[in-house]
Amino acid sequence: MPVGNGTLLIGVELGIKSLMAGGVLDRPPCIIAVQAAGCAPIHRAFVEGKAEVAPVANNGTAAEGIAIAAPMRGSQLLSALKRLGGTIVAVDEEAIARASNALTKAGIFVEPTSAATLAGAENWAKTAGFTGDIAVPMCGAGLKSLH
Repeated sequence: MPVGNGTLLIGVELGIKSLMAGGVLDRPPCIIAVQAAGCAPIHRAFVEGKAEVAPVANNGTAAEGIAIAAPMRGSQLLSALKRLGGTIVAVDEEAIARASNALTKAGIFVEPTSAATLAGAENWAKTAGFTGDIAVPMCGAGLKSLH
């Protein structure tokens, strides 16, 4: 899922906790958070094993929805990822553009932030050797990002 300020991740964690408490799930699903490499403070802190997220320079990304250089809930997001047993990946602009083109060709017109999420899922699956099903949230329509 795309992660900037972390609203979606925190909401998903709450939902998973409810599903587990209700007996619908016996364990959380694998959560893969995605940030654009041009602005990835949570990714950086996670990889470095930090408990706090330090601000970074926003070096620019088409995925403006996740380009949050100083996320207000940084430590909360890191904790949520750890509690869920999740991970985080950062994707470059080329991967975002490829994913956007693939989605458009499939008839799915989304903003670059959602394309970044697909790129991150593909990156993680390839690296992890995962061949199963992955749910990728598409959070914004492509009309949002027309210039």
